[in-house]
Amino acid sequence: MKEFKVLLVVLLVFGCSQPEKDQKILERSKKKFPDQESFNVEYFYSDSGKVVSKVIAKHVIEKTEKKESVRSRINILDKGVIMIFYNPQNMQEDSRLSADGAIVYPDIGYAEAKGNVEVTNAKGEKLETEKLIWNREKDIIFTDAVVRITTPEELIIGQGMEADTRFTKYTLHKVTGILKIKE
Repeated sequence: MKEFKVLLVVLLVFGCSQPEKDQKILERSKKKFPDQESFNVEYFYSDSGKVVSKVIAKHVIEKTEKKESVRSRINILDKGVIMIFYNPQNMQEDSRLSADGAIVYPDIGYAEAKGNVEVTNAKGEKLETEKLIWNREKDIIFTDAVVRITTPEELIIGQGMEADTRFTKYTLHKVTGILKIKE
């Protein structure tokens, strides 16, 4: 009988669940694992039924973050990304962005490309920087980082810039150098 009492006490002490502790473990495990992980992905963004951009990525981690009772989706593209912006009238490529990686916030139409960011346009101009932000709603790309713009005639170096997503109209915030290119 004494052994039964000891066994009963052991079961009561160790067998009872601790809901607060279990909940904390569950919450921590949710933070560590993505909602979805995909490889060789293509996303299409449209406006009024017309494709305006396409995102190509080798690896995407999709997560949901909760801040102050608001949930927002986040897509982490960590193994290279290409964004193609189309002219909605004729579906011709207007510009192309490539980078080492990006973080996309699909719920708010915002993306941040990082690492070896390059943007080229239909005129053959090229933008190079380390960080570039895309605002889908405003149809702009911008950065506060150092930029280098190469055109057929010149090389422009500056700090910070804003442009339309087609990269046809752009403004540099602080030009630090202009070099004429000879053919």
